[in-house]
Amino acid sequence: MNIGEVCTREVYIVTPGEALTQAAREMLRRHVGAIVVVQPQGKLVLPVGIVTDRDIVREQLSRDADLHSLKVADVMSKDLLTLAETSEVSEAIERMSSKAVRRAPVVSGSGDLVGIVSLDDLLAVMMEEFSGLARLVAAQPKRERVLAQGATPGTHDNRRGTPENAPQLPQRLRTRHAHVQWKAAALKERASELWAAIARTQVGTRGIVWR
Repeated sequence: MNIGEVCTREVYIVTPGEALTQAAREMLRRHVGAIVVVQPQGKLVLPVGIVTDRDIVREQLSRDADLHSLKVADVMSKDLLTLAETSEVSEAIERMSSKAVRRAPVVSGSGDLVGIVSLDDLLAVMMEEFSGLARLVAAQPKRERVLAQGATPGTHDNRRGTPENAPQLPQRLRTRHAHVQWKAAALKERASELWAAIARTQVGTRGIVWR
């Protein structure tokens, strides 16, 4: 699954020169915690920054300024992380964790803004995939036992303690079962790596405000 399938396509935008109060009102009206700052370029809408509710509070207090005197450009985060809509979910989680950001604009191949995604959205997708895979792995042995019962039992061999011609699954099913087990192990390892990366980022960036 890629980011284009997960991201929210309805994105609220402002330009750098707009009044910060207008952006704050828009965020309040639409019940969102962030708004993307864009710069139109021809037919493209290019993301150049992002403003979160925390950015507004932090910058106003640090500047000791009247909110009405500030522009969007004064408080927006310019070191912007964007994600290609073709990016894999696992790649996006790693990049967002390394930058200590919870939200990122999603862009097309030409850089045009097409959506926005949050870290919580991505983690929810990962957990859903893992849950589905766990159910599949748990059900597979039972299905194989049922199918194996249709085979002709063999005579008992005391030397081995098992039927001489013990029922065997078709090669196709044995191959599929091995593939499912391998995929489950790989995903489990991948999940551990992702969670570890997130934990390292949080420990190493305690002075950073997650946006």
